[in-house]
Amino acid sequence: MPNLLNFDNKRALFKKEIKKMRRQYGAHGLRLNIRRNEIFMDAYSQMGHLTPSELKGKISVDFTGERG
Repeated sequence: MPNLLNFDNKRALFKKEIKKMRRQYGAHGLRLNIRRNEIFMDAYSQMGHLTPSELKGKISVDFTGERG
């Protein structure tokens, strides 16, 4: 039944679900400090111990030694 809802209704439903998740899991995000030459190990060491619900927020990445 993919044609039951038109695109605009599907998009509105999607946005509503995203807002609900933000309220449920909080507005705080996860900030990672990553060295580009050690990207996998840095990300793994900072995220490996987190629960799935902790990973549902916004993730920001700062690359060490790079502006931006």
